[in-house]
Amino acid sequence: MMKAKQPMPLGHPPSESILEFEVSPEGTLRVARFAEATIRADFYDDVVERWDASPADLADAIQECQPLAWEVHSMYSDRRDQLRAELETARSRARPDEKEIAALESRLNAMPGEPEEGARNWLLRHVDEAYFNASMVERIRSWFAEPPRWGWEDDYLPEMATAQGAALAYFRDLDPASSELLGVDAIEGEHPGSSYYAAVLRGDIEKANAVARAAGLPVRFVRQKA
Repeated sequence: MMKAKQPMPLGHPPSESILEFEVSPEGTLRVARFAEATIRADFYDDVVERWDASPADLADAIQECQPLAWEVHSMYSDRRDQLRAELETARSRARPDEKEIAALESRLNAMPGEPEEGARNWLLRHVDEAYFNASMVERIRSWFAEPPRWGWEDDYLPEMATAQGAALAYFRDLDPASSELLGVDAIEGEHPGSSYYAAVLRGDIEKANAVARAAGLPVRFVRQKA
């Protein structure tokens, strides 16, 4: 009796000795029964567990994960805008508090207009634990719980987190003679600026499977289900 296939962990291909690849009508290959990452926490699992203990930990994390840095840059800009509004309000009062104005000016001057220039220093020197926990932690946790922004974060997403990326990685690492025998090409951009990265089966599925069996290659191809 055949054993039922167990569900795959996120971001990992099946562990059977024969690896199956689904073939789309266009020939694009995907690892079969692959549990894909869907939210940022799955894609950026190398940083998701070690950023929220302190502002300093977040400062380290944004150096490792550029999309997270962009989110922190947005928060930095929001905070800078808030300080500017507070400063305008303080200056417009009938009896301005010069100490309050000086303090706000000092805090604003410590934040360069470009987030790329000031965000890390802001986290390390000016964000206290109270502000961090009250105004930043939940927003970033929500960011991690959302899907990535496709078309924007693609260059920073781990290849092995998707079935198509895992298939490309497999055939990129396979020896060229075996890939040629099977009729599989590794496509990394069809043209300059292209975002199409995939392994592609050029020929017939049945022929490729016959070749794989004859050559003792541990791969099989199946048509992608509609």
